[in-house]
Amino acid sequence: MSEKGRERLARLMEQSLAGAGQHTRRIFGEHRLSLEEVEQLLLSRGDRAVIATADLRARPHASVGSVLWLDGLLYLLGKRDSRRHRNLLENPRVAIVVMEGWKRQALIEGDVRPLDERDAKAILDEEERRYGWRDDAVFVVEPRKIFTYRSPRA
Repeated sequence: MSEKGRERLARLMEQSLAGAGQHTRRIFGEHRLSLEEVEQLLLSRGDRAVIATADLRARPHASVGSVLWLDGLLYLLGKRDSRRHRNLLENPRVAIVVMEGWKRQALIEGDVRPLDERDAKAILDEEERRYGWRDDAVFVVEPRKIFTYRSPRA
């Protein structure tokens, strides 16, 4: 990740904790991941993330899917005919959890925007190279909050 990307991520992690409630600050503040650990978690576990969306009526939907961490940006991958895709087109807010069991976790809240086919091609090519499958839709995630956790028993 570039130095600018590292600074942005570190600032966002600090701002997220500063704006959180007392319980969240205690749990996530005492046992947070380093920047290197966050990046490693996204690189090693991005093929199995829990992704939460909601439609315009605020009906929630959670699914397991893939995210791709590439060059300091987070991409959300999926199928155009899925409920998740339809929800994100209607309501671009998302919550994503990437975890290694109870050992390490990253909780990311943000907004997404779809990439057109031309811009998505390189991301989908990388998805196929890393994970062995290929989706047909890509959203870039603009994180608004990031909380991380490392189990004291890990």
